[in-house]
Amino acid sequence: AGIGAGLACSAQLTGINAIVFYSPTIFRDAGMSDVLVLTVGLVGAWNFLTVFVAVALVDRLGRRPLMLVALAGMTASALVLAASYLLFQHQPLLCHVATV
Repeated sequence: AGIGAGLACSAQLTGINAIVFYSPTIFRDAGMSDVLVLTVGLVGAWNFLTVFVAVALVDRLGRRPLMLVALAGMTASALVLAASYLLFQHQPLLCHVATV
């Protein structure tokens, strides 16, 4: 039960739900137009494609190493996104580049 709870918490603590929920605002604040297409297109396509990558890798690498690498990557990505908005909030071009 502890492992399942830990996995569920780690999935929520990565912040992907917040990124998906706020992605229209993130894209709009970054100076991008047509945020709905970007949200559905980029975020949705990325989530869809990474499922296939994860399924292919889970048999080769195992669940634990894949989860640890994914958590580290998602943590780093969230920190870079937060830092870019904090540092470049008054410079739309840099904020746009940092979002991508």
